[in-house]
Amino acid sequence: MAEATTTESPRDELSRLLSSMDVPSARVQIRDESDVHWLGRNVALNNPDHEHLSRVRKLLKDLGARMVM
Repeated sequence: MAEATTTESPRDELSRLLSSMDVPSARVQIRDESDVHWLGRNVALNNPDHEHLSRVRKLLKDLGARMVM
């Protein structure tokens, strides 16, 4: 029997990547749209050189963040 292929949702991938960044733990869980918008504005402030910053920015844009810095 073949294994089912599971893919990570963009929101789950974003949470996983954020867990390695300097971000308040309450924002890592991405409960609602306000978390997405807050992250878009603030994620780069304490993580300007993080290896996953460009991927996180892309995911935030895809999830509808109004402004991604």
